[in-house]
Amino acid sequence: MNATLIRSLLFTLAATCVTYTSLAQSAAQSFRVPGDSGSRWIDTGLDLKPGTLVRLAAKGEVDVGDGRGSYGPQGTQKFPDVSGFPAETSFRYGLVARLTNSRRDPEDDLREQWAYGERQDYCAARGGHLWLTFNDNEPKDNKGEFAVDVTFESCGAQSTAVSEVHSRFRVTLNGFAVNRQTTEQTSPAQGQPSSNALNIDGAGDEVFVRAEVFVLEGTPSGGFRIASHTSLRSAVMGDTSGFPKREQAGTASRTGGLRSGDSYPSATPWIRSGEPQENRVPMLLWEGELRDSRTGMSVVIIPTIWEWDEPGEREFGEQWNARMYPYMLDIFDRYGPRFDATNIGPVFQTFNAGVWVRELGTANVPIGRSLEQVIDYGAVQDAVEFSFNMGELTLTYRSAREAARSSHVSYRTATAPGFRAVPGLTEVPYLDRWLTGDSPNPNTSEYTLYLQVENLN
Repeated sequence: MNATLIRSLLFTLAATCVTYTSLAQSAAQSFRVPGDSGSRWIDTGLDLKPGTLVRLAAKGEVDVGDGRGSYGPQGTQKFPDVSGFPAETSFRYGLVARLTNSRRDPEDDLREQWAYGERQDYCAARGGHLWLTFNDNEPKDNKGEFAVDVTFESCGAQSTAVSEVHSRFRVTLNGFAVNRQTTEQTSPAQGQPSSNALNIDGAGDEVFVRAEVFVLEGTPSGGFRIASHTSLRSAVMGDTSGFPKREQAGTASRTGGLRSGDSYPSATPWIRSGEPQENRVPMLLWEGELRDSRTGMSVVIIPTIWEWDEPGEREFGEQWNARMYPYMLDIFDRYGPRFDATNIGPVFQTFNAGVWVRELGTANVPIGRSLEQVIDYGAVQDAVEFSFNMGELTLTYRSAREAARSSHVSYRTATAPGFRAVPGLTEVPYLDRWLTGDSPNPNTSEYTLYLQVENLN
């Protein structure tokens, strides 16, 4: 073989090796990440294709001030459990990376993120736009920076599972307050006044709690699925005279019965008393894990309080049972499951189950309805029920963490005797509204439910 041919073969082999090396590993690209970056994410300008393995190599140190110490890119697992950190990761005060669908918005809710202290190599199975920052909730007085080299490879045999931050949460109904009791009424045919002098179902109000719980998960295609749906119901609470299976509640008689100014199960119903149960107040509404998932995950809890008038469901209850699942599925399809929810507290949805015309006091009904009254001879004869305004509490991983840290209460609760702020407390108010007609009772039935969201990790 002559020398010219040998040189040609060697050149071809060398070129092949260079090409293979450039495909297997990219040249490092370097970035500065100032210690005061925080929520001001550093845009690398890099778009990663699906299946890209990101390798980070960082050095440097940042003094976070106020005597909190200096940290390298790994950061620390010892940090205050407060809000405001750019990324909810297991390491803080260090380097953190984020991938988003958006090339302009680092707060894009379709994202995945990881801390340098957790891992330096990350398989971006779905790709995305790369951002970097120093993970501090109060970064403005920080001094120092990190120098970060970024290289890429193919994930190859690397796992394509997305690392997700998660926590276990619990939602309980701690109790309720009777701000204004219902105005119970008997059949007009009996000629009884609207105060229900017979008290057939017991003195004062008798109520029970229902709750619908939907766990929603997003899909890679951008849709969602209802992972689970659970219906809960408590025992009836009120006057136990003639009703031994009830829970005694209220002061309308010596055997109970709820009236205006009462609360249950204690005088401070926002504070949980005892372990929550599945069918008693305090009541366990939901407990499980929420993930800070790229595709989305949330739990929707609909707590309601009902006036008891008969053992069976009848009318509204039957409509509720038959239509709740398809009705909520329609809402999710129409408006989205709100995986990006960040607001704490209930969002009220109107449940239109049709039009009911009935005599008041003949069926179990939820408190919080909108009605039109028919008045004849100065008395309420019947009512057309147009809708029920139900409170919907939607929690994602991020909103649940925020809810567990803070308390969301009304002026009424904040000024109540014996009030003590409870972390994670959220009020859900329910009141009936008369839409038309001159009524001797223009306002009635106002209850407040007290829910608590807890982070169990």
